[in-house]
Amino acid sequence: TIEEVCAWAASVGLPEPCVSSLRRGRVDGAALLELESDEVRDELAFPIGDRKRLLREIKALRETKAQA
Repeated sequence: TIEEVCAWAASVGLPEPCVSSLRRGRVDGAALLELESDEVRDELAFPIGDRKRLLREIKALRETKAQA
């Protein structure tokens, strides 16, 4: 759900403005796994450091999902 994504984002250290952007963007788990860098930059307006952190964490989630 959107709220689960927001809780996860906060748990990996993303600041509240980024968590709020995910909520406003209505990013659920399926959408999270499909996010690309340009969407995070342009649609969600993440600063570069937070964008890189989010993309690293998404990559780890994809790898975990692939191993399951």
